[in-house]
This record gives sequence, C-alpha cells and structure tokens, in this order.
Amino acid sequence: MAMYRPVMGSVGVPKRPFKAPRSPVGPCGGEKGIWVALPLPPNRGNGRGHWAVQKRLQDAWAVQATVALQNSRKRPSEPLKRFTAHLKVFTKGRANDLDNATARAKPAFDLLKRLGWIVEDGPEHLIRLTVESASDWHHPRLEIALLTV
Repeated sequence: MAMYRPVMGSVGVPKRPFKAPRSPVGPCGGEKGIWVALPLPPNRGNGRGHWAVQKRLQDAWAVQATVALQNSRKRPSEPLKRFTAHLKVFTKGRANDLDNATARAKPAFDLLKRLGWIVEDGPEHLIRLTVESASDWHHPRLEIALLTV
C-alpha cells in the first residue's frame, strides 16, 4: 500500500496573495476605531484532520495575516486597553455557525495581541464581542472592527 505524502507547500499555501477588499464606510473607521481585513483562518472548530496538517495550515495563515497587519496603515499608536470587537466571517459556500465563526477568530486575537495591537483578549479588556457570518465565494476573509471604549 502506497503511503500518501503531501508535497511541501501544497497544503494551506494560497495560489494568490491575500487582497483585502476596500474598507467599509461606517462607524468603525475614524479616530475611535480600527477596521482590518485578514485572510480567513483555518477551521479548527470541529477538530478534523491530522495535527501536523492543521499546524501547517495555521502557520501559513499566521504568515499571511502578519504580513497583512504589518502592511496596514491602521496600526494603533499604543495597544488598545479596553475595546469592543465586531467580527464578520466571510466563507466560501455556506456561512459558518456563529460558534464556529467565533472559534475562527481566536487565532486572529492571539496574533493581534502578539503584534501589540491589543493588550489582552480577556474579559477585562474585550468588553463586547459581536459576530456575523456571511458567504463570499471570491474573497473569504475575517473582518475585525476594534472600537475603543
């Protein structure tokens, strides 16, 4: 029986670089808020797949998201201490359940903390979290609006 070995770079590596859509016009722009679009994190909510494949997907996403955040001109001058977050998860095909959409946002909050955009994602800093899920076949992404309190 032949064993399947994935080619390095075949799993989780996008065919084209991530291109964020235009920033929406609304309450999340301006002095008190930051809007950022990130590539869609891998779905780990249901725990399917081998751990090494999941790790490779997570690492590839982290590199893409770090580049997207570092190229953003919206970086706060100091980490946000108290804020509310509004998430919009756009997936290909059917929209995620809200609990899976919330689980997909966890790596993004960890990355925002590691890069110094937010102090912490605990309840004393993240006051309110709202989640929406929708479908966008051509541009799957995670949009995060951070509003200071």
